[in-house]
Amino acid sequence: MTTHEHLHATILSVEASVFDGTVNAVYARSSDGDFEIQQDHDTLAAVLSIAPLALVLPNGSRMEFAVHGGILQVHNNRVLVLADALESAGDIDSSRAKSALDRASERLSRPPSGDVDLDRAEAARERALLRLLLSSRH
Repeated sequence: MTTHEHLHATILSVEASVFDGTVNAVYARSSDGDFEIQQDHDTLAAVLSIAPLALVLPNGSRMEFAVHGGILQVHNNRVLVLADALESAGDIDSSRAKSALDRASERLSRPPSGDVDLDRAEAARERALLRLLLSSRH
């Protein structure tokens, strides 16, 4: 088995390859909590939560993404993220995110009924809050 000298990250979504290159660190969140990946990290597989994913590049700059679930794998200084959906923080439309938050909050405020899927509405609310958080940073 070859071990890579630097930490390499590949970020893929269903739609596209989003990032493929050398990084100093990866920050992510699973159901077990927040974690950081640096060079020579132990092998790991984690299910990603609806949360920010951050890459620290060799020049010290930071790239952030809104991740809406997926899987992260670490092996031999290679990080692979297979995201259900994600978007770069700089590409987030904050007005759309605010509208999505308003819609989800309105659905959640209704009395329980058969026509509202509460789990789906809560997930939409979490995604909208994440998108608003990241858009406010950029």
